[in-house]
Amino acid sequence: MREHGAYFLKTGEVFELPEQTFIDVVVPVTKEYERFSISKIVTVCSIQIVGNTTLTERLYSRMLCGHYNKHKIEAVRDILESTSDRVIIFYNFDGELDALKQLLNNLDRPVSEVNGHVKDLTAHYEHNNAVTLVQYQAGAMGLNLQLANKIIYFTPTEKCELWQQSIKRIHRIGQQWPCFYYKIVCKNSVEEKIYTALARGVDFTDYLFLH
Repeated sequence: MREHGAYFLKTGEVFELPEQTFIDVVVPVTKEYERFSISKIVTVCSIQIVGNTTLTERLYSRMLCGHYNKHKIEAVRDILESTSDRVIIFYNFDGELDALKQLLNNLDRPVSEVNGHVKDLTAHYEHNNAVTLVQYQAGAMGLNLQLANKIIYFTPTEKCELWQQSIKRIHRIGQQWPCFYYKIVCKNSVEEKIYTALARGVDFTDYLFLH
């Protein structure tokens, strides 16, 4: 179509969308993360994890920054207790889903889920204070979640396209309010490197290859 004179514009060039604000919420790593960084082996929650390959080391480092980090869970609690608005939370692993659902149950917030097991947005549509838990692979692309204007990134994805698409789930046609994005980041951890890669527009694996 371009060959015949068609000119394509991005949504933001056609429609004036609300302002976006990104907020870094920095939390400390745990002692278990520090031990694992040195020895590549640690026991957490009665489970021994061993990073005996580059891939498993990276995987477990990310998990130790996620549901195994009590500071991060508390950071989510603090954000949710500060607002009664709809909120979207992006996460990666099933362990994170379980920890977040337990937290939301304690806070008595309606919950919707989009992941490899279920897609249920009932609470998101029916309750103004709903929290929607979205696994990147299952819901970063294509969902219309602009009833909410706040996203919490519990953990980052390693895929730049999923990151960029996740941002657009609330920043799209129909959004009437400024959008806020809370990136909960473990200080001096693999997460800082992942977010650096995403900010540069590349997958984390490509970033590692280049560095």
